[in-house]
Amino acid sequence: MSHFGSVGHSQTKKGGSTMKRCSVEELKQNGEETPESILAHAQWRKSRGRNPSKGYKGQNNPRKALALAIKDFLFNCYKIAARKWLSDLRESTSQYRKLSRYIRKAARRGKFLLAEIGTSERELRSFTKIPT
Repeated sequence: MSHFGSVGHSQTKKGGSTMKRCSVEELKQNGEETPESILAHAQWRKSRGRNPSKGYKGQNNPRKALALAIKDFLFNCYKIAARKWLSDLRESTSQYRKLSRYIRKAARRGKFLLAEIGTSERELRSFTKIPT
């Protein structure tokens, strides 16, 4: 999944950078808007001194659509981070307690279930037990 900050830029005459319109379009998946495409579009519009103008997931008010896209983007980020930490945890790292806490916190903040990333509370507890 693309991150909206890595979109191509072109230089303006004043030395600042503005986003290329074609770069915003590249963030769509199968022609559908993604949180990244909405965020990139809002950034592109702002660079031209304008307000956002796109809807997202049935929300036609551009400001509310942008807020929803930000929420979805953060949800995706939390999920990706939790999956990475779970992978590290399963590869028998020495930071069991720390990674288990990170996974739980990401699930809480992202408002998703541990099952959505392929684990359970029981599995996380099994990692935190110190062998005797």
